[in-house]
Amino acid sequence: MTRTRYNLAMIDVVGLSPALVIADQAIKGAQVKIIDIEGDAGERCVVKMVGDAAHCQRAVEIARQISSHMHAECTATLLLHYEDNENVPMINSPQEYSPISQGYLHMRPRDDGETKGNTMQALGLLETKGLTGVIEGADAMLKAANVELVGKEKIGAAHVTVMVRGDVAAVTAALDAGQAAVEKVGTLVAAHVIARPHEAMAKLLPE
Repeated sequence: MTRTRYNLAMIDVVGLSPALVIADQAIKGAQVKIIDIEGDAGERCVVKMVGDAAHCQRAVEIARQISSHMHAECTATLLLHYEDNENVPMINSPQEYSPISQGYLHMRPRDDGETKGNTMQALGLLETKGLTGVIEGADAMLKAANVELVGKEKIGAAHVTVMVRGDVAAVTAALDAGQAAVEKVGTLVAAHVIARPHEAMAKLLPE
């Protein structure tokens, strides 16, 4: 029987936006592979990354730096030579649908070809508590700049993230407008621009 062992870095963070920023920077700076971003049907997400021990340790350091910068509560765990249970897998666990968030709990990379590096347009992340705020924010972003709506994700605890892409200047202007709109009607969780997302990020985002 073949058993798979992992060097595993797990980052438990409040909010989807910080989780996506951590995933992007860890791919770039620590040469790890993202295998899953799992929501808990509440406000937290766990980024699961595998690689050699040194790279996983570096990913943990990067995650702590980013979560501090984004003022997002974070717990980082490093497990070396972790062996997943074949009968009850915790790492490569089955996809689950949450009736609470009305969405799937796992964001996994799609297997649709080889990644090629930093070729995506800038990505803007606007995360709110409450649907009204994110709708207002998305409307303001699309009116303020030449950006494309990528998708919307709900993780639970009223957290909703809307994503846009375009050139860096347009995405920055859009996020400024979106943030201002959200703050008038709701609660802003995070607003962040990833100027040059790694192409592997495209495999995590909504199609």
